[in-house]
Amino acid sequence: MPEVPALIWLAYASLLVLSLLDNLRAPFFPDILLDLHLNSTLGATFFATTSLFAFVGSWTSHHIVHRHSSTFLLGLANVAVAIGFAATSRTHSLITLLPCCALFGWGYGALNLAQNLMIFEGAAPARRRRMFNGLHSMYGISALIAPAVASLFRIWGADWRDCFLVLALAPLLVGFIGSRAHAAKTVHEPATRELTRAQWMYCAMFSLMMAFYLWGEISISTRMVQWLRAERAFTPDGANLYLGVFFLALLAGRVFFSFVHFER
Repeated sequence: MPEVPALIWLAYASLLVLSLLDNLRAPFFPDILLDLHLNSTLGATFFATTSLFAFVGSWTSHHIVHRHSSTFLLGLANVAVAIGFAATSRTHSLITLLPCCALFGWGYGALNLAQNLMIFEGAAPARRRRMFNGLHSMYGISALIAPAVASLFRIWGADWRDCFLVLALAPLLVGFIGSRAHAAKTVHEPATRELTRAQWMYCAMFSLMMAFYLWGEISISTRMVQWLRAERAFTPDGANLYLGVFFLALLAGRVFFSFVHFER
């Protein structure tokens, strides 16, 4: 099976942009709470709603892939992400915030499926594992960049609303380039082979392991800036620096497994 570099690079660029938007929410979280007059408990729904609808997006987008291509799903999901992120910047209450988070979350889940499918379609079987590791290193790179981007917007005198609105253009650009650069027509048929009970248990156990890992990562990344600023009197830029160091350590781990391959 020949490789399709356009699919691989498009998946990488898409996850880089998506994870930048995702990780930008943490440096601005205290500002969002202050601006919308929310406490920490209500503010947590900002992340929880996105995560819930990311699951919905990943699950429901299988039906789209069965009828269209992975690049079609990528374009559609990028539009949802862009609209949801831009609309978030215009909200002024929790009631209007949550639907925006839901739309962003749906696009997030759909994009994750599209990106992984594009690596599966575009990479040679012998290189897929490394390509998947490299793909998720993009999240680590964006997580490292996000605090610096937030600080840069502050230097320019822009607030979180301006930052969200401007950067919402990025997924639209990726989706447009993707629709023009590679017109893949691969359609995925629904699986006909049923999993056994033991296989379902294995999948459930693995899913729970990943869920708890992500719970820990998101808890730290979303609360670190708020804790440093509220409890330790850090400046916004100082708190963002500490968040950047945390993401640097995560990136180091992801890059390591992109180059080191364990046969077993």
